[in-house]
Amino acid sequence: MAVGLLRGGRALPGDAVNELELALGPIAHGGHTVARHEGRVVFVRHGIPGERVRVRVTEAGPTASFWRADVVAVLEASGDRRPHPWPEADALAAADAGTVPVGGAEFGHIAPARQRRLKREVLAEQVHRLAGLDAPDLPEPAVEAVPDEDPAGLHWRTRVTFDVTADGRVGMHPHRSDAVLPVATMPLAVPAVDALGLARVDLTGVARVEVAVPSGPDGRGGRPLLTLFPATSELDDGDGAVTFGPVERGGTARAGVDRAGVDEAGVDHAALRRIAAAVPGASVCWLGPVTHRVHALRGEPWVTERVGERRYRVTGDGFWQVHRRAPDVLAAAVRDALGPVDGLTVHDLYAGAGLFSGLLAAAGAAVTSVEAARGASADAALNLADLPAVTVRHGDVARYLGGPPAGGRGRPGGNRRTRGPRQGRAGGGQRRGDDRRPDALAIPGPADVVVVDPPRVGLDRRVTDRLIAVPPARLAYVSCDPASFARDLGRFRTAGWQVHTVRAFDLYPNTHHLESFALLTPPRR
Repeated sequence: MAVGLLRGGRALPGDAVNELELALGPIAHGGHTVARHEGRVVFVRHGIPGERVRVRVTEAGPTASFWRADVVAVLEASGDRRPHPWPEADALAAADAGTVPVGGAEFGHIAPARQRRLKREVLAEQVHRLAGLDAPDLPEPAVEAVPDEDPAGLHWRTRVTFDVTADGRVGMHPHRSDAVLPVATMPLAVPAVDALGLARVDLTGVARVEVAVPSGPDGRGGRPLLTLFPATSELDDGDGAVTFGPVERGGTARAGVDRAGVDEAGVDHAALRRIAAAVPGASVCWLGPVTHRVHALRGEPWVTERVGERRYRVTGDGFWQVHRRAPDVLAAAVRDALGPVDGLTVHDLYAGAGLFSGLLAAAGAAVTSVEAARGASADAALNLADLPAVTVRHGDVARYLGGPPAGGRGRPGGNRRTRGPRQGRAGGGQRRGDDRRPDALAIPGPADVVVVDPPRVGLDRRVTDRLIAVPPARLAYVSCDPASFARDLGRFRTAGWQVHTVRAFDLYPNTHHLESFALLTPPRR
């Protein structure tokens, strides 16, 4: 069977691409249903298990172990199919128009309750296969919905990354494609994002725009922040830090923020000023392609978040949970699972801006907050400066625990998630005079509690091995990916650890993503 030439996961215009009729089988991790054609597995997006559909093959080959395809027509629909709430992400509308949908809402055609059931099926399959856990160990009846969620699963994102089309329009990528398609709206985002009117702004001169809105009701907790990435930027995925040390506390100027108009090579400063002027309702900063420092153009280059009674400042390229209610939901999950922590020692690993560190220190724990992203660690130092029981360290998590050095730069030693806002590359600082090599620093002893919230790739194997070798009394694991979550639970269970609590939260409505949580304890010695 001849299949047309494919490039970057997309069929090239004019190619003769096969269309097939398929019966869709079970859901699979990654947002696909599993179908079969002449004995070959086909991973199909934009369908629902049990439907009969017509698909267009998007990736294939005579020796490929599986193919990929997109639904272009529904022949027998599921009762859980609904009109897609985001036109640019609607696969059927795109097929009718002869184009492809943007990514980011691959479950938008499914009723929210069914979305959560499908996510639970994925989680159950992953933890059974990789961790040996069965259905009774998992949450019932489904992944937990967030309180006060929009009935259609809209208006929850407080962080959105937009790319820019060749003609300067705001856009997003189709699935598995380097193309950028223009978008007019982003209904998954809180209303304050669309209110900025970025679709009407000429973004020529920048390659990417990241929007952050404080997590107040409907995003009204403060002024939105735009972080602009100049078109000349060639940024890596992290600062690659493998050393660590204390981060300076206090003060009013965040390390890494530069208010002077530093002349970064190749940056179109006039374009940056023009874009800032066209979006008067937001603070605006930009990330330097040379120094990786945050430069303020208008207003403050951060947003202020509030969780309970604590406030957290998050700089433009820093990490914060995407869903408007996620910090409260996850803080409550950690607090409920751990119970009283007064007087305990806690290591908060992959700590970001200090969400869990602040929660646990305020409850009486002595906390060490460790984060590899320099900007996020600098944010944490400021956010936690009023808590003398917190020590903030910047650097590779495995090195902090006494593990061997990373084999290369950055991931997965301690940098942040790979989706949503890209994370902390802004400059930050170690305390002056504390520039000791990491292997000269004292290796920490066992903690009473370890909290981990790693990037999507999960725990670095060096971290898992070190925690097994020097175990805490309890480990609280927050995860944004069911596959890496299950893999890591399996590693701990193989070492004799017990899993006491497993919960899952629908913090990414209309997508296949979910957030998971587990409480583990090591075997008795």
